[in-house]
Amino acid sequence: DQIEPKYENSLKILEPLIAACETKQYVWLKVRCVYLRSNDEFSLNRYSDAAASAHEAVNLGKKIRDPVGQLNAITTLVEYYRYLGNYPKSLAQIQSALPILASISLDGVQSSRHYGVSAQAFAARGFYDAALNYQETAMRLMPPALAKPAMAYQHAFLGVIKGKRGHFDEALDEVNKAFEIATTPRQATLIAYSALQRGHIYREMGD
Repeated sequence: DQIEPKYENSLKILEPLIAACETKQYVWLKVRCVYLRSNDEFSLNRYSDAAASAHEAVNLGKKIRDPVGQLNAITTLVEYYRYLGNYPKSLAQIQSALPILASISLDGVQSSRHYGVSAQAFAARGFYDAALNYQETAMRLMPPALAKPAMAYQHAFLGVIKGKRGHFDEALDEVNKAFEIATTPRQATLIAYSALQRGHIYREMGD
């Protein structure tokens, strides 16, 4: 597996950089390095380490009043805990992000990512009304330059949410939008994902 060496090498670069940030008191930079370390640890299936690093980044961000750094780390914790099936902790992280979202203007990439990740957490817990609200917000905030490749996935997932709420015609319409966007062989994964979600919707319909 060529993926593990990639993340192991990344950690080897990050650790001395984090140490240097501590020595020189570059806390803003350390927040970002610890956040990146967390992502690498998660990719290596070191879930406890990843969560600890993300929490460290959140706490450092609070210390220096860096809401952008905080939100990056909080969003990863929402995803980590959702992935691990610890929904109370995942939803608690969504709650902790609310004051940040209300207090600052965020760029479209970061805000769209947070709302999209949170939508997945709500949907996994069965809170489909909240998932719908967050998913639609994520799609509205997505920067136009990123919209086309990412929007196929977003429409397909929105279709799943609407299907879970019993709005089957709207759900199929969203999945069809995903197919309209993902039309090239290079987008085969998105096409497959959209087809899978359409199958889930038909199953919910009982067809």
